[in-house]
Amino acid sequence: MTKNRALQNIIRYESETYGDIVQESFLDSYRNLTYKAIEGAKWTSTYCKSAKLILKTDDDIVVDVHLLFHHIERLRAANRAINNTIICKVVSNVLVNHNSSKWKVTVNEYNKTIYPPFCPGYAFVMTADIVPKLYQASFYEKFFWIDDIYLTGLLAQTIKVKHETLKSTVFIKSEKKVKKKKIWQNNCRWIFYRFGYRHTSVDIWYMIKLQKAKLFRKKEPFSVCFNK
Repeated sequence: MTKNRALQNIIRYESETYGDIVQESFLDSYRNLTYKAIEGAKWTSTYCKSAKLILKTDDDIVVDVHLLFHHIERLRAANRAINNTIICKVVSNVLVNHNSSKWKVTVNEYNKTIYPPFCPGYAFVMTADIVPKLYQASFYEKFFWIDDIYLTGLLAQTIKVKHETLKSTVFIKSEKKVKKKKIWQNNCRWIFYRFGYRHTSVDIWYMIKLQKAKLFRKKEPFSVCFNK
């Protein structure tokens, strides 16, 4: 929610007109991101019961859905990622920061020295069976304000979720790089693209489409992307 009444009226109008807003009764702030993550799990558990997979991304992420599905199919062919699984760029053995910084955590907030394995919040995929379990576990696991550690680390540990590693991510810090063809020589193997400029996402998506069209014309399988 917002304290700005005019903005709240605009949000309500958007929701009534298009039905594309989910809003809960907490203020939108950095330290409330965990509430947003739990609300996402609650909403998904209620309205997406037929889903098999849930993809969560930030708004500065472009997803190569073709490669993502291909990767998941390969995992399932190996009898993995069928259920009880989160697929992401797994982060392990991260020390808790008790010093002064944006992510400073007090001993009262978290009294251990190392976080459990977790997924960076910018992009991860969950098998749908774990989402209601994560939501239910949030009633018993102590609240923690760093959302990705709480949802995919602490709650996942509580319900004994498996993590599958997916390292195929590229962070494009400059939009100038998007204009250079060299950066796209390996884009066949990247699934998640992070970028610093919103309009860059359109350029990235067109590059993804061109790359996949090229494979289709050559009748090459997607597996060549993982062999480069």
